Amino acid sequence: MMHLKKFSTLFLALLVLVLISARPVSSTGPILKKVMLNGVDPAMAAALEQTAIAEMELHHTPGLGVGVVMGNTLVYEGYFGLADREQNRPIDESSLFRIGSISKSMTTIGLLQQWEQGKFKLDDDVNQYLPKPMIHPPRPEHQTVTFRQLLTHTSGVGEFLSYGQALMPGQGAAVKGYDYKPLAHYLRFEARNGVPPGVKYAYSNYGFGFIGLALETMAGQPFDRYMTDHVFLPLGMKDTSYQHTADTLPLIVAGYSWTDKRGWKRRPHQAYGITPSGNVYATVKDFGLYVEALLNGGRNRNGSVIQPETLAMMMTPQHTFDPRQTAYGFGLVVYGQVYGYRIVGHSGSVPFGYHSHMLLAPDDRIGVFVFANGEDDTATITCWKMLKLLLNGQDDPLPNITPDTWVWADLEGYYGPRYPQFKTSARIYMSNIGRYHVKVDGDQLKLIYDWQGAKKAKTLVPASADDPNFFRIKEPTLTGVPAYVSFHQDPDGSWVMVPGGLDEYVQLGPVRVVKAKMVTPLGRALTKVNPF
Repeated sequence: MMHLKKFSTLFLALLVLVLISARPVSSTGPILKKVMLNGVDPAMAAALEQTAIAEMELHHTPGLGVGVVMGNTLVYEGYFGLADREQNRPIDESSLFRIGSISKSMTTIGLLQQWEQGKFKLDDDVNQYLPKPMIHPPRPEHQTVTFRQLLTHTSGVGEFLSYGQALMPGQGAAVKGYDYKPLAHYLRFEARNGVPPGVKYAYSNYGFGFIGLALETMAGQPFDRYMTDHVFLPLGMKDTSYQHTADTLPLIVAGYSWTDKRGWKRRPHQAYGITPSGNVYATVKDFGLYVEALLNGGRNRNGSVIQPETLAMMMTPQHTFDPRQTAYGFGLVVYGQVYGYRIVGHSGSVPFGYHSHMLLAPDDRIGVFVFANGEDDTATITCWKMLKLLLNGQDDPLPNITPDTWVWADLEGYYGPRYPQFKTSARIYMSNIGRYHVKVDGDQLKLIYDWQGAKKAKTLVPASADDPNFFRIKEPTLTGVPAYVSFHQDPDGSWVMVPGGLDEYVQLGPVRVVKAKMVTPLGRALTKVNPF
């Protein structure tokens, strides 16, 4: 019996060990950290650190790089976790992060330097500044694409230049090894738009690629070299670049993804040749110099790269379907008033394995940025929470307005993109199937994200006593920042929904509803592998 008991105990112990080892391990111990303070209050520094570590643990993020700029000083540097899990290499001052689309504001500065010199006008035809006409509207009678439209993602240039390109590795823009081709090579398919310019917001990396190519033509210099000479070096950003080399590759933090089933998965490093859209590598210290310039009229301690009036134009709403909601400036997102402060910024991601976010309170000269080597929303959530701490922001209470329920029956129905052409809708199809459902549920108006299903329906609460068609989403967002939805009617009487400010969705007729429902299963599958 003793032998049986010992055997049973040993068997159970081995079974537990096997079960534990079969589960993904979310942590290898306490998160490594290195924090450098230069004027920030110690209590605030402790709160920032606690926020970073809590979000890393919650979302299984291997590492974060954090910077806070106040006035003209990088007052806080936070290096958390690992740059390379396999080698147990910590994130530190030398770590190079991939900041993704945050760098679109850098590209914008480079272009607007040429504008300040009078080399082009914002409403000029971009084709005049390319090696040859490369952006083609759907019909010859349509207006030409302008710089203003490219800068605000309203040009009609989509996520792909050609449908065949969508099937190519890296959409035909991947860099093999260190062999960066000329920028024109990655734009060789040209843009054959299916949507007229100026009518639809469609976030476009290729649009910023054409901006970079036009900049090359005007400056007579390759884009990457121009940006180094005229933006990075004048600001003292000596460790920032658009192209990696054999020397810098070991310093680049490794990208990871996480699932509860398999744990961490390391993503291979893959550079993209459309460098103007987001292939920047930067350290926390270098990026702090950039944020310093954004908070001080285009100038930091080392030099100036843009005039204050031009920078203010970048931070001014240039496109929105509802001025009460989010807008896009030039290369920057204008979030409007948050916690009582004017906020601008931008996020960035590099498929797969990297995410970043930058937020600025320009009137108060406070900026925070977070770089992550995970492909989830840790950087965005952490950045907003840190900004709230720095501004001592208070949550806005839900409005207490009696709803005008008589309008709800008109708002009910399915909503989809006004222009469903795939090249300009690929991003919304990948992220949310491109469809919403508005439904009256008893005494509540519900917004159903069809890729999530009715169980996660959001409640729309009236947000304006003067406009019965303007709502706030009752449920908290991931960032804690309130989200809004508005409705208005087209001249023909059909209803249009504006969720967030940048996009608009039209009420669908019976035929499009049937088509939309048919692709729902595929759409939900796509959202699970969404690279955006």
